Amino acid sequence: MKIVKVFFACFLATLLIPVSALAATSTLWEGNITDKNKGTYTPLVSSSGNSIQACFSNNSSGNTIKITPYEIDDSKKTAMAPVVSFTTSNGCITKSLSGWKDGKNKKAEVRFKIVSTKGKTVYVRVKHTY
Repeated sequence: MKIVKVFFACFLATLLIPVSALAATSTLWEGNITDKNKGTYTPLVSSSGNSIQACFSNNSSGNTIKITPYEIDDSKKTAMAPVVSFTTSNGCITKSLSGWKDGKNKKAEVRFKIVSTKGKTVYVRVKHTY
């Protein structure tokens, strides 16, 4: 009987691990972006999380995707990191929000600039982690 209880306890513990891992991130925005090498911004998102991440997928062969995160305060935008370039079919950029949360809401307001050098459409997901 003890072996059954130990096995059951281990089984329940394995079920809890994926649930807690999923709870650590939350999608703020997702959608397709088509850019013609000029720069297209994601919608403005607010986050009080530890970090913010933009991931793209469905990039075409020969196309370069460039991503830059910006923190927005009123009409002022500040690059949070240098441009990161990808030639892969998918990829992510993650930026810590330490020092970027401000204002009355104590959140960072962020937009990502997405550049597609060959004018291709990519799927983009913006999420934050806690």
